[in-house]
Amino acid sequence: MATVMPEYMRVRKYLYNLISKCDGSDLRIPPENELTRQAGAALDAVTGGPAVDETLATSLPGVFACGNVLHVHDLVDFVSQEAAAAGRSAARYVLEGVKDSESIRLEGKNGVRYTVPQSLHRDGGPVTVRFRVGQPYRSAALCAYAGDTLLQRIPKRILTPGEMESFPIDPAAIPTGADTVTFVVEEAQAQ
Repeated sequence: MATVMPEYMRVRKYLYNLISKCDGSDLRIPPENELTRQAGAALDAVTGGPAVDETLATSLPGVFACGNVLHVHDLVDFVSQEAAAAGRSAARYVLEGVKDSESIRLEGKNGVRYTVPQSLHRDGGPVTVRFRVGQPYRSAALCAYAGDTLLQRIPKRILTPGEMESFPIDPAAIPTGADTVTFVVEEAQAQ
C-alpha cells in the first residue's frame, strides 16, 4: 500500500492539473460504459454515463449506477456516497418495487455542463445534485431555477472545471407544475 500511494497521488495530481487547465471542451475522460451501452440504458450525452434519477436508477428497470460509471469523480468520498445510495435504492427496489410519481428534469446551462442525477421525483426527499462547470469563474454563484423562479443561490469564490460541485435541492421547494430545474452559473455584476 505504501508504495502505491505516492504513484496514485502523482497521477491524481497530474489529472487534476490537466482537467483544471482545460475549458471543459478539449478534454474528456468518459466513463467506461460498454456494458451499459450493450444493455440499452439511456446515456447522458455530456458525461457518457447512464442517465439516472435521484435514486440512481437507470432507464433499465432494476439497474442502478454509481461512481465513475456515471461521471468522472475527483474524490473517492463522492464515489463511496453514491455507492451507498445506489445500494439502498436497489434494496428498496427489490423490497418495495417502483413507486411511480411525477418526474422533474434537471439540466445544466450557462456554465453548468451537466447534472447527476438528470431527473428527480417530486415526492422524493432532498437530493444532492453534482456537476462540473465548463470554465473557471471567480466571485460567481451557482443558482437553481424552476422557470423564472429562483430556488436557491450559492455564492462561490472560485469555480473550476477540475472540481466537482455539489448542490442540495429539496423537491418540496420546486413549484407545482414546474417540469424542469435548470442549474446555472451567474457571474458577479460589476459595480
